[in-house]
Amino acid sequence: MDKTPEYPGEDRQQRVSKGERLEARVTSELKAMFQRAAELRGLTLTDYMINTLVDSSQQVIRDHDVLTLTSRNREAFLQGLISPPQPSSRLVSALARYRKSVEDEQAPKGASRAGRSKARS
Repeated sequence: MDKTPEYPGEDRQQRVSKGERLEARVTSELKAMFQRAAELRGLTLTDYMINTLVDSSQQVIRDHDVLTLTSRNREAFLQGLISPPQPSSRLVSALARYRKSVEDEQAPKGASRAGRSKARS
């Protein structure tokens, strides 16, 4: 089964023409630390930095995109989907105000409310 990478750069063996360049200025201490980590992994500094940025970026995106619920919260969410509560009077009132504001925005300027009602009939 062919697995398509979920995020760009996920398949690190893929060789593509690289047209973009990233640069960063760092202290000599940081560069030495990065170089040591790259050597420990058996990678060039560039490959190490790219791999580390890809891994970190994928994790940040997953953390943002995935909603994790506790068991209790999951049950409450599912119960709300299965058996939603009746809307409160405040919600019904807010919806009516919203619908009126949308209707007023869409109405031609100068048209009366009665004229708009007749136009829809």
